[in-house]
Amino acid sequence: MLAARYSNDGKAVLDLSPVQREALASHLRGLAAGEFPTESRPCPVCDKVHGETLAEKDRYGIPFAVVICPDCGLIRTNPRMTQEAYASFYNSDYRALYSGQERPDDAYFRTIRPRAEIIRDFVGRNGLKIGPGSVVIEVGCGAGGILKIFQETGAHVVGCDLGDEFLAYGRTVGKMDLRRGFLRDLELVGQADLIIYSHVIEHVLDVHEELRTIRRFLKPGGGVYIEVPSVKNLWKPYQGDFLRILQNAHTYHFSLATLTNLLARGGFRLVAGDEATHSLFKIGEGGSIVNDYPAVMRHLKRAELTRHLFPFRKKELKKRLRRLLGRA
Repeated sequence: MLAARYSNDGKAVLDLSPVQREALASHLRGLAAGEFPTESRPCPVCDKVHGETLAEKDRYGIPFAVVICPDCGLIRTNPRMTQEAYASFYNSDYRALYSGQERPDDAYFRTIRPRAEIIRDFVGRNGLKIGPGSVVIEVGCGAGGILKIFQETGAHVVGCDLGDEFLAYGRTVGKMDLRRGFLRDLELVGQADLIIYSHVIEHVLDVHEELRTIRRFLKPGGGVYIEVPSVKNLWKPYQGDFLRILQNAHTYHFSLATLTNLLARGGFRLVAGDEATHSLFKIGEGGSIVNDYPAVMRHLKRAELTRHLFPFRKKELKKRLRRLLGRA
């Protein structure tokens, strides 16, 4: 049912700005020219190669294959772009396509601040106090909007990303230590009290190597905060439409359970998490793998059956009823 609806008809489900339309056209031209090669990889949780097809395009109409593993429930892109192809995409069309912004502006930090406050409060509520003398690293930092709020607490902050213009903006305007590259390139920074992956871990290709690197960079008792789009949290952010969560830059599409499975394989235990998904992990025994396939599929099928009702939220429904009753 899902695969039939999400076949590659080349249509986007979003209203795109002129900047986004041009970025999309640029990327499609690159795809047609063979500039973004792909590769097939096994599931990083249960090592199975094949999966059930859920979609053949993303929310922009970009062709790519999305499958779900019946043995663990992890949804992933397979085949996916190679590391070199992703790096090229991130430094060219990614920011313009996904945010509608080719470069950050004066409103950037104000826009990001509410997200940063949620992360600061979440880790604080769950026993990780960040302040003067703390070291905070963010992977995929953009221009450092999230790191800024931790810098204000007196923490030493370091970020890494692949987008040159955003990094340059954060260095000059935000006065932060932002570097081009990956976590593994920050060896001289030392160990961190907190490592942040906000809407980033779903982009990582070799997640097992990334988790090994995180273990090297965490201080004893330190935590890794991971925030991802959740396939069980489709209603408010994605209008109940599974296709809206799919992006060609995402290698994985998680629920809290499948994210916890992945981190458990890397030697991390869940400290706290929700289906939003905000989560905090620390090094430790993570427990056995739980197959989330039945729960994920039930959720997706339920969302697909009821998504056409989504515009009629409670407030809107009350307004419509008042109009029908002549009370508007």
